[in-house]
Amino acid sequence: MELGAHPIHGGPYVLDEHFKFDISFHERGKADLQNISCTILSATYIAHVKYQNQIQSIAVDITDGKPLNASALEQVRLFEDVLTAIQIPNGFSYSDSPVHNFSMPELFQLYHDTQLLTMSQTLTRSLAGAISGYGTGNYFTMNTIIEDTNWAESDYNRTSALYTDLSISLTAFVVEELMRNITISILNYNTQDIVTAPAHSTTYETAYVFSKRLRLIAAYASALGVAFVFVLAGLIALYQNGTPASSGGFLQIMCTTTHGDGVMNQLAKQNSLGPSSSVTRDLSRLKVRFGVVTNSDGRHAAFGTVDETEVLLKHS
Repeated sequence: MELGAHPIHGGPYVLDEHFKFDISFHERGKADLQNISCTILSATYIAHVKYQNQIQSIAVDITDGKPLNASALEQVRLFEDVLTAIQIPNGFSYSDSPVHNFSMPELFQLYHDTQLLTMSQTLTRSLAGAISGYGTGNYFTMNTIIEDTNWAESDYNRTSALYTDLSISLTAFVVEELMRNITISILNYNTQDIVTAPAHSTTYETAYVFSKRLRLIAAYASALGVAFVFVLAGLIALYQNGTPASSGGFLQIMCTTTHGDGVMNQLAKQNSLGPSSSVTRDLSRLKVRFGVVTNSDGRHAAFGTVDETEVLLKHS
């Protein structure tokens, strides 16, 4: 295709009482103009809008209807008599006028058709127009924005530092999808006739569920059981020894392993609540050994003074 030819032109027209829209464009690699002819239909859209996790998704069921009848819309001074008519219970009272007088059903259908036509023109008027002389001093564009879309691809000549050609990539499917997207978008503008519909909102809360609860119970029960055994053993030792085994030096250790009637144990009890500097002189100079102690409970090994204990022999 030579420069100066029309890369794209198009526009709406009426044929056989139907609204048509033709697009002729230059496609890359093809010498002849490519043509797409669209017929505007009166279709029914049922949109299923779903919100999940703050994300909107729309599923649309489209029922194709009949082609939009353009015969009434082509009339001259279409709504002139309506503007001057007086509304009555059964319709309108028209004044004498050379234009057509519509009944109430005819008028409502006409309003509906003009709204459909306006929706289609949202697309067609943005694409209709012409581009010619692209890349030359005679470049001309009129009433189209397709040059600024992703469907337009220009060729750049690095030698001349000029754009030399413009090609358009369009298909009938793309144009049809554009019309569907525009129709769905226009539905959001209807804020007057909103129909309240029930909506189900589900709020999910984080929860942790143990698949095998017995393992959790067994682990904690075992820990509590072992701890209870040690606590019980400590209480028994405290009862038998008469004083707690705290970290306070060798004298405290001896205090927990002596019999209650021994001299060392009696001296140690006198100093158990005081600091190490308050140990009496008798206790600090007391000679002790670990040997056999004989008392009312019998013979057993324990710390005691030299006079109170016997030498502990092997296997005794």
